[in-house]
Order: sequence, then structure tokens, then C-alpha cells
Amino acid sequence: MHVSRGGNSATRFGSPMLSSRHGALLQFVLYLFVGGISFLVDLAVFIALLPHGYVLALIPGFLAGTITNYILSRLVAFRGGRRRFVTEFAMLATVAATGAGMTILLVLGMVHLGLSPLVAKIVATPLILAWNFLLRRHFVFSPQLPRKVQNFIGDEEGSVPRGDGASV
Repeated sequence: MHVSRGGNSATRFGSPMLSSRHGALLQFVLYLFVGGISFLVDLAVFIALLPHGYVLALIPGFLAGTITNYILSRLVAFRGGRRRFVTEFAMLATVAATGAGMTILLVLGMVHLGLSPLVAKIVATPLILAWNFLLRRHFVFSPQLPRKVQNFIGDEEGSVPRGDGASV
């Protein structure tokens, strides 16, 4: 592995280190993976509870997805530890609760317009994606990738570039 502190020529596994644009994009792609798994957990709980009513099924599904998202976000997409665990989780819960409220309103609105609850849930989910990513990246967690992910991609400095050439 070659690391040049003066430029952007660090390599690992024969690939150049990520540029600032690609670093933020990688973090978003990793978050899509995290969000996809979390969505599947959310959807499985939602479908299991759907016979009891779709509003009742939304909340436990969202909670299960949120817990899954927290665990996977810390492992794969974001570096935690910027705050104490209790504070970090409370911040995540606040972001998640707001996202849940927005999801419920979207699903209720789409059901009112004639969509089935399941289709409305699937349509509403990607609409909340940008909200979740941005607030988790800038409000809840450190915007850096977890150390194991950074080591794997060869970013020993530990930073995810912001997009303007500077690192955070």
C-alpha cells in the first residue's frame, strides 16, 4: 500500500483513494445498503401486523427498522462516538420519530387518495430517505466512515471528504 500525505494518491488493493465527491457518494451508497436492510425489517414487521390495522402496524415496523438502522449505521456507514451513547441514541430517536410522523402522514394521504396501505408504505419510504441520511450524517453521527470501513478502502486519515475538496 502506498500513501502520499501530500496528494490524493493513496492506494489500496490497486485502487486510488476516493476523491472528495466519491467519498461522500460511497457513504451514501453504504447508507442505502443500511437503509435497505432496515426497510426490509420495517416492512416485515409492518406486513406481520397489517391484519391489526395499517396505522398500528406502521409504528412497531418503524421502531424495528430504526433499531436495525442504528446498529448497521454504526457498523457500516457512520462513525459514532461523537456523543455519549444515550445522547446519540436519543438524537437518532428524534430523527426517526420525525421520519415516522412524516411516513404516517404520507401513508394516510396516499391511502386517502386510493392506494393500498402496502403500496403507500413502499412509496413513502424513499421519500424519507434524504431526510434520514442528511440528519444522521450531520446531526446524529460523525460524518466519518467507521474505522474498519476506512481501513478497508485505504483511507487511513479517517475522513470522508465534504464535497468541496476538504475533509471532515
